[in-house]
Amino acid sequence: MSEWKIATPINKFEHLDSGSQIDIVSVVHVGTPDYYRKLGNYITTRQNNGFTVHYETISSDDKMTPPTNPIESLKTRVQEARTDISADNLILVEDYSNYTTQCDSDMFNISDAENHDITEADYVRRSGLLTLTGNWINARRLNHKLEKAANRGSDIMDELIFDLLKKDIDAIANGTRRNKRRDGVTIHARNQIALEGIDTALADNSAAKLLLVWGIGHLAGLQSGLIYRGYALTDHEEVDVAVNYAQLRRNMDTNELALQRP
Repeated sequence: MSEWKIATPINKFEHLDSGSQIDIVSVVHVGTPDYYRKLGNYITTRQNNGFTVHYETISSDDKMTPPTNPIESLKTRVQEARTDISADNLILVEDYSNYTTQCDSDMFNISDAENHDITEADYVRRSGLLTLTGNWINARRLNHKLEKAANRGSDIMDELIFDLLKKDIDAIANGTRRNKRRDGVTIHARNQIALEGIDTALADNSAAKLLLVWGIGHLAGLQSGLIYRGYALTDHEEVDVAVNYAQLRRNMDTNELALQRP
């Protein structure tokens, strides 16, 4: 991938026997407004052509009673602290950069979409205390980086966000982003719920047309699940998340200087 541009894929699958079509629209949760406009246009077009959207959102509407077990109570408090810091981080992104955050309701007709994901309470129950604590520590580290960049201006903030996004997307593409303890629930358990949603839809209609809107970290698992179910990749396209124009200008200046040398 270019060092000055980031993109996420839209992968299209078809079941050669039933004719069922499934698109996986991989998303990052922070991007340029234009990125989300392009995704929204694609998703809306597919909805208008009979595709049903299945999307990820860890819901907080679990009506379970508060945990009484000391460890479970501690896990809940750690997760609540992590959630608060993450919300602060998103506010920093919105207020001090030219990036924005994902809003599903702006990307597609949510009344005609289905959420297939875990609840926050179940996520906490199934996660280990060390995993949740690690997530909290990482959120705090990111908060410090964002605050420091925000104090230096929007250009610095934009470059930091670009670098963070590129590092994460490149690691996913290269298969080098691995955290088995975290991925057990954050990735694999949630992928299973998404695949079960597909199976339910196919049980009702073997030729169902579905569009999965999920974070890019879930792509490998969801693709494997589709291939296991007899689907084949038929098309692939990419949508630009962001362009680092400052880096592009530096590259151009460097190349121009090199060309001028005798």
